[in-house]
Amino acid sequence: MRYLLVFCLFLASFSAFSEDRVFDTKLNRFLTVKEFADLIPPRGQVVMGEYHYQGNIQKAQGVIIQAIVDRHFRYDDFSVSWEFLNYTDQTAVAESFLGYRNGEFDALELFKKWFPASTKPEQNLPYKAFVDVTKKLGGEVIAVNAPRKHKRVITAGGIDALDRDLLPPTYEVGSKNYLKRFKEAMGGHVPEDKIRNYFEAQCYTDTMMAHQMMAYSAFDLQFLIVGAFHSDYLDGVVREIGKTHVYETTTVKIVDKAELDITAYREMLFGSRSYGAFADYIFFTNWK
Repeated sequence: MRYLLVFCLFLASFSAFSEDRVFDTKLNRFLTVKEFADLIPPRGQVVMGEYHYQGNIQKAQGVIIQAIVDRHFRYDDFSVSWEFLNYTDQTAVAESFLGYRNGEFDALELFKKWFPASTKPEQNLPYKAFVDVTKKLGGEVIAVNAPRKHKRVITAGGIDALDRDLLPPTYEVGSKNYLKRFKEAMGGHVPEDKIRNYFEAQCYTDTMMAHQMMAYSAFDLQFLIVGAFHSDYLDGVVREIGKTHVYETTTVKIVDKAELDITAYREMLFGSRSYGAFADYIFFTNWK
């Protein structure tokens, strides 16, 4: 019966709707974007797990922010945190965003300012979607990640090698399932004796992002754009946010439906047998 339902949902995906759709993994039902936004609390964290540099997915981030802010009239009253930006650059990030908001330069120039060491700042242009929506609706952009130089210390010598002043107070190593998935994802690219160090760096990143969201945002409606591995299965950064934030956290995994075969599509709907649901909601872009 379960697989029959999956097959019917798969067939329906080709014919019933032409717009983006959202799947509620708790109630096993499809929603329009408006219906999805109606279910999101006016206060809390919305974690958007993404795959980087895929235009349809970045466009969906703007759609999600717009829908939720519109639904709750939270204009000039929300923040968007982005994994790509380091918390040590927050002052410069805010100043550059203010200049962009005031029309002093275009999006490419903004990304050049945000990523001065990049030789290809144009590769970030898909993220113009969330930047422009945040600009239009009066939100703020928050830098939350840790600099790579901090992570290199951890990958080389473990978490104990990092200056304790650089460690968020709530840091702890991630769950057993998170470690298991991490090892699977690394796929032998890291020597076995270094896996623990790299995993500690991963957990440090999760904790830092959660910590900086709370430290820098002045608002109680907060969006986070992060690589999906950090938020899949309500683990990683989602677990860390739960330690320090008092409002409900909603997770959304954004996927390009055109990239999914029937097996991947079924797993998106019903999750993993080992780890459970990917997120509270699956946002299918390129729905046709």
